[in-house]
Amino acid sequence: MTGTIYINTDHEFDLSRGELARVAERLRAHTAEADTRVMRELFWPMDEGGMQLLLVDELDADEFAVFSAVVHRSHEQARLADTGSLPLWEKLLAAVHADARYRY
Repeated sequence: MTGTIYINTDHEFDLSRGELARVAERLRAHTAEADTRVMRELFWPMDEGGMQLLLVDELDADEFAVFSAVVHRSHEQARLADTGSLPLWEKLLAAVHADARYRY
């Protein structure tokens, strides 16, 4: 079984169920208290709908900024931990940067 992170029409990541679970775990771990509403909405399909899916394309620009910050923190932790997951986080970070909603 696979899971998907759908950033936009140009960036979609099909991951194994385990990979998606690890990405979700790291994103949750790096979510600041002020960002929980946005991330709870993002994780709704997984938590309440039973789907292996993160629909980032449904986030507005402000919500995407929250997601972007969480991805940046998660990427940095993956870089420092050197767990072997860095290539995936590099691709995810590049997709975030390429999105029209991304703000520096």
